[in-house]
Amino acid sequence: MDFKKKTRLASILALVLSLSLTHCELLGLEEDDSDDSALFALLLAASSVNGCASASPIDLSGEITSSITVQCGVLRGTVFVRSPAVLTIPAGGQIFGADGSSLFILQGAQLNAVGTAAAPVVFSSAQAAGNRRAGDWGGIVMIGNATTNRGANTTEGTNPQNYGTGTNDADSSGNLTYVRIEYAGDTVAPGNELNCLSMYGVGSGTTLNFVQCHKGRDDSFEWFGGAVNGKFLVSTGVSDDDFDMDEGYHGKLQHLLGYKFDDGSAGVSANDGRGFEFDGSASASGGSFAGKSTAKVANFTLVGPLGVYTDTIGTGENNPNQMLFREGTTGNIAHGYITGFPGAANTIYCDDDTAPADGTNLAIDATVITQTGTSFSNNGGSTCTDGSTKSVPATGIALTAAADEQTGTAPNLVPTVTVTGQPGLTTRTGFTGDTFFDNTTYSGAVDPAGTDWTAGWTNWLTN
Repeated sequence: MDFKKKTRLASILALVLSLSLTHCELLGLEEDDSDDSALFALLLAASSVNGCASASPIDLSGEITSSITVQCGVLRGTVFVRSPAVLTIPAGGQIFGADGSSLFILQGAQLNAVGTAAAPVVFSSAQAAGNRRAGDWGGIVMIGNATTNRGANTTEGTNPQNYGTGTNDADSSGNLTYVRIEYAGDTVAPGNELNCLSMYGVGSGTTLNFVQCHKGRDDSFEWFGGAVNGKFLVSTGVSDDDFDMDEGYHGKLQHLLGYKFDDGSAGVSANDGRGFEFDGSASASGGSFAGKSTAKVANFTLVGPLGVYTDTIGTGENNPNQMLFREGTTGNIAHGYITGFPGAANTIYCDDDTAPADGTNLAIDATVITQTGTSFSNNGGSTCTDGSTKSVPATGIALTAAADEQTGTAPNLVPTVTVTGQPGLTTRTGFTGDTFFDNTTYSGAVDPAGTDWTAGWTNWLTN
């Protein structure tokens, strides 16, 4: 038998073995021992999906109603994890989304994906490296039991699910630690794209630490109400918003990096892709206002699509605001750093665009921004305050080095203009005594005098 025939046979046998293992695992009938270890090793090597060779890949489809652990899997269609099931992905685990697939963690269910810096959990496209694109699959949707201000509603997606009636802000939807979510954001219908990570009423019992959303077709992180907290979150190459908070979100976030690629990201470039977009109430879309968004956000770096070496107004994506707060958003924003956004009418814009006024009102402190228009503006009934923000000339602010999306080289995230020695964050109004926050004395996501917490586990490849 020639080599080609052997390879073809191995691939066929691998597929049969994979399907058999999947069937047995789901029924709890897998064998503990096998006398065919050499044959299994051969089939395992031949069965890898997009580099997944650490375990035999199994298909995940339909509903998951009992707890399972998956080291290597392929999502087929919309996959629902239903209460009380827990889907566990160990460190180094890989889940690949086929065309049109998405993963929904429903109320009462959990996703526990806990990696390490050396072995992150990766949710990626099922396409081969080099052929991956934003929107190759749908992304992850988590639906918790925390409160929102929207009332009963349905999610986005090909199979919309109910949310909005939660009552438990301490609810847990699982644990995402050292996780990458890549090439997601499948377009369900015109104007209806899934995000990389959508969180509907997700509670503070959920862990959200060291998570990257990369090359998404719509938003990277979007919160629809809820009280989940998060630290060390990375948004790279996304088409629309890096961090989007809606419908009464009332959590805490620290160490956020939003980095837009200069190619417009994803094949479809939004004309209003922002670093932050916070919407407080549902009134603008026909709902009833029943509570403001009250986010606390500290230590963020937002890099626009012009990259890091120039920050003059020019061509490129139209980013009317680097940060937009509206519809009754309240809270505290501090210790930020913004660069590389073209043509902004207002760098930081508070816009109370509803009637009657919802009262958009934030305290924004110690944020270093590039002057590309009016640096700070209130509109309508907004009363945001700009306590100690520093504006610098367009040529005076940049990162030390840009990312190279073609080679996957990460940027040097230390700014050329650094602001350190500020009052400790937890002594500032709104953050006083809050033990969730690290007591930083610098602006930006990364400590200029410290280590780069994004190193080693994030992806910077365009495809």
